Amino acid sequence: MTPADDDMLTERLQKSFVAGMNWPVDAASLAALADIGLGDGEIGAYFGVTAAEVTELRRRYAAAARRSAK
Repeated sequence: MTPADDDMLTERLQKSFVAGMNWPVDAASLAALADIGLGDGEIGAYFGVTAAEVTELRRRYAAAARRSAK
């Protein structure tokens, strides 16, 4: 990722979320980040966590949604 890419990512995140949002984000916020085209690595970099942590949170939210749909 180039510095220009970093700047663009930061700008997109700042437009989408309130400054100071902490990890872990809620399910709707995580979905919104994915909807604007960010991958787990990019989301993780913004919040200072690993891509694996983002992926695990996404899995937990999906499992909770499946349980509540039953």
